[in-house]
This record gives sequence, structure tokens and C-alpha cells, in this order.
Amino acid sequence: MKNILKISAAALGLLLSGCIKDATPTDIAPEDQTTLETMVRGIPAALVKAGSAGYAKDGQAWDFALPAIHIATESMTGDLVITGNIGYDWFNQWGTNNALGSDYAVGALTWNNYYSWIMMANNVINLIDETNVATLGAAERSYLGFAYAYRAMFYLDLVRLYEFKENTVTEAGNSTYNTTVNVGGKAYTLGTPENGKYTIPGTDIKGDIVISVTKTVKPSSVVSVTDPRQRGGKTTHHQLRPSPSPMVTRSAR
Repeated sequence: MKNILKISAAALGLLLSGCIKDATPTDIAPEDQTTLETMVRGIPAALVKAGSAGYAKDGQAWDFALPAIHIATESMTGDLVITGNIGYDWFNQWGTNNALGSDYAVGALTWNNYYSWIMMANNVINLIDETNVATLGAAERSYLGFAYAYRAMFYLDLVRLYEFKENTVTEAGNSTYNTTVNVGGKAYTLGTPENGKYTIPGTDIKGDIVISVTKTVKPSSVVSVTDPRQRGGKTTHHQLRPSPSPMVTRSAR
């Protein structure tokens, strides 16, 4: 019995000494644990991260990445109706189209998140040598396509959130926009849209896709107005300047 007890105590000592390991928790993976695969997997993980915009610690309950963005934009369409005291609605600023300017924290939900996600996609792309895509392994090609697809989605969402769309309430203002598409350094002509969407076939994608939007300010107009109150009619010239477009707060879906 004594021998058994001695062996058990020795085994317990080995187990305790072998299982305990000092570790310092961090918010990010250390460099020795970061690989191309973990960077790729980190993109969809970031899309559902609580506190992704940096305001959850301040009590802002709307700060939970892409699901929150979806709820916010749905609130702006009127599809979600909150009755009673809207103070309990985390997304009432979007639902009431109120306090959405650059001075308010809610702007970080889209702005901070999307550009962080774009950076993550760019980090993956920058680690893969695209000099000759044909020489890449299957895994690298899939990672590259994954990063490009996500980055394109992020930029498209930003356009839908911030590009002005003329509507029955607000005119286009004093600017026009022209969009051009380049694929692999060459101009690309988009085909006919289907349901308002353009599609670029995968076989045509032979390099970076660059979408450029050029903003042109319309020249101001000068008109002549005759004031009947003046003897003989006095002609004056007025320069009409369109008022600047308000900040776009509704998504085009």
C-alpha cells in the first residue's frame, strides 16, 4: 500500500508540473501563431466581433460589427418598427434618421469597421506574390480569391452607404459622378445590368479590379431677373449656386 501511494504521489507531481504553463492573454495572435490561413480565417471572424468599432466599452450596445450594420440599415428602410419608448431601441438613431453626423459615435459603426476589414483583406493580398498566378498553389489561389471577394464586398457596401442617390425628396445637388472600371490595368466595359447589378465573369478577372469614381462639380448658373418694382424695370444678375447635398444617411438596396 505504501509503494502504491508513493507512485501515485509521484505521478501526480509529474502531471501538475507538466500541465501548468504560464501564458499572457492578448487581444491579437502573437506573430509566431500568425499564418496566411489564420489571417484569412480572421476576416469572417472580425465580421461578428462584439465591440468592433471600439464603443462597446463605453456602453454602446449597437457595437457588434456586421450584424449591427444590417440591423441599422434595415431600421432606416422602415421595415423595423419600434413602438413605445424608442430610448430602449439601440438603433433608434438610424430608425429616426437623427444624430447621424460625423460628430456622433454611431458613424464609427460603418466607417471604423469597413476600413479595418479592408485592411485585413489587403494584408492577405500583400502576402501573396501575384507575379504569376498560374504558379500559385491551390490554397494560395483560394486565399487570394477569398480576400479579393471580401474586399470588393466591403467597398460595394461603402458605395451603397455613402454614394448619393437622387430621390423624390432631395435633388442630386451640384455634382455629377462618373464611374470607370479597370481590370488588370486595362479599362473594362461592363455589360448590361441584371436587376440593377453588374457582373464581371471570373474568367475576365486577370488582376486587380479598380473602380474609380470621378466627382465633377457643376458650374454655377447666372440668370437675369427684372424687378418690376424699379422704375423702367431694373435688370439685376444673380448667381445661383446649388446648395450642397446633405450627408447621405440611407442605404441604397
